[in-house]
Amino acid sequence: MPPPLNVLEIIADQHQAACLGCEGHPQVISPNLDRLAGEGVRFSAAYTQNPICTPSRVSVLSGQYCHNHGYYGLSGPRPEALPSFFSHFRAHGYRTAGIGQLHTPNDPRNWLEDHLDLFADCFESVTGVAHDTAYYDQIRAHGLMEVEDFHYGYELHPELVMEGMPSKLPFALSQEGHAVHTALGFIEECAGRPFCMQVSLERPHEVFYPAQEFWDMYPEDLALPPTINQDPSGRPPHFRAAFEAFHKWQGGLEPHGFEAAARRLWHGYLACITHTDHAVGLLLDSLDRTGLAENTIVIYHADHGGYSGTHGIQEKAPGICSDAVCRIPYLWRVPGVTEAGHVCDASPRTWTSPRPSRAYAACRRWRRWMGTI
Repeated sequence: MPPPLNVLEIIADQHQAACLGCEGHPQVISPNLDRLAGEGVRFSAAYTQNPICTPSRVSVLSGQYCHNHGYYGLSGPRPEALPSFFSHFRAHGYRTAGIGQLHTPNDPRNWLEDHLDLFADCFESVTGVAHDTAYYDQIRAHGLMEVEDFHYGYELHPELVMEGMPSKLPFALSQEGHAVHTALGFIEECAGRPFCMQVSLERPHEVFYPAQEFWDMYPEDLALPPTINQDPSGRPPHFRAAFEAFHKWQGGLEPHGFEAAARRLWHGYLACITHTDHAVGLLLDSLDRTGLAENTIVIYHADHGGYSGTHGIQEKAPGICSDAVCRIPYLWRVPGVTEAGHVCDASPRTWTSPRPSRAYAACRRWRRWMGTI
């Protein structure tokens, strides 16, 4: 009997679906995600269950709608009886790992604790203590805590949260670099046993500080989103308020002024996507080198999208939703099932494959668990 397929799910935070080269975006640099789309199927009509991180992720992990699992905000009590796809795969002999920014309910302990062989959240311990993780241990060991991006952006210089600039950390010490390193170590430790793993990447969520090499891939005179000055009249009051507040912003760095600050923001957002794309490429390359690509389902998606200047607003937090926030990148590569380069314009709920196989059966089990069939 052939071995069971591995599952590698890569989830990014706040990646607007339109911002991919394979979507025809004229600016973003995303060669590895474009490669994944070219080797698998891209769902162009995939939408998040909720445009907020935690409820979206609980929906993905549990295969349930928000009105069933009951999570709508960024935190909440641990759902003791709620299963996840990790617990499902673990019950069938898989080794499981959650790595990166898991962003799941953690009161008093993280929901996924008992579902995982490896719990490796970068930002919080299993008891929800910030900065008490292997990632921060690494940052402290290098004496770089003062320039770590989340700590630096949110706590030391909150006025720069909306800015875009190069990170002071190399890629290897970024959240994404650490997550990839941890994931590759876990795969090696599996030693041939099937694995089901989520690698959760923090970017392109703010703060918009990509590693220097990815910032440098974009010109300083990068064109702003074409809708940045779109007339907001006729929009709801909270949309108009967000538009007006964003356009009054002068930035925290030199040169000041709305256009310069908005360009740094957009520059940072796109470069953070390229930073994330590089992390995806490292994972794909490793699967190729080790021969695991032929036996591993790879899925890339985001928990939701974002604006960063699109439609003239910076943030979705006031409850402002559109395709930029609700439509997500959704790429699948399933050995023996997906047709290379296929684009499915229908909802994933309607997707089927004409080629029954063990991979197809495994894929359908995953989709049934996820509630997409």
